[in-house]
Amino acid sequence: MLLLRTGQYIKGFPAKEEWMMLSRGTDLEKLYIKMLERVTDDYPNLDKKIILADLLSREEEFSSIIGHGIALPHCYSKDIKESLLILAKQEVPLFSRFADTEIELVFMIISPVDRPDAHLGLISRIAKHVIQEQNRKELIAAKSPFELFQMLQKR
Repeated sequence: MLLLRTGQYIKGFPAKEEWMMLSRGTDLEKLYIKMLERVTDDYPNLDKKIILADLLSREEEFSSIIGHGIALPHCYSKDIKESLLILAKQEVPLFSRFADTEIELVFMIISPVDRPDAHLGLISRIAKHVIQEQNRKELIAAKSPFELFQMLQKR
């Protein structure tokens, strides 16, 4: 079962406003690093180097692009007990050398190694959310991390 928290977390998504970001970066690896830094305060023991290496390795094997300019990189970590969702909206689309396409939204998921059910459930929830054109348009139109947070929260 996925976390269903209210308050500072998004209902239905294990994410906080502080984990939402706007980016103008042009390099996917640097974007992943910035995204991982978003959860550092809440998860100081998270081994960002191992996660980054895992994400990039997966990206080289099979792109995380799910269509419509959306990437969904994901991995597991032994350092956490609950799934995490970090969202980055590109203010200028980022070109992915792995998939030869542009990326506008990146939903990064990190899940505990012993919770594949939660991991797959979260991937499914995100896919169902972004498959709807109106939801994609609203997320891409967001002007701040707070707007991204609100748009996910209202689902």
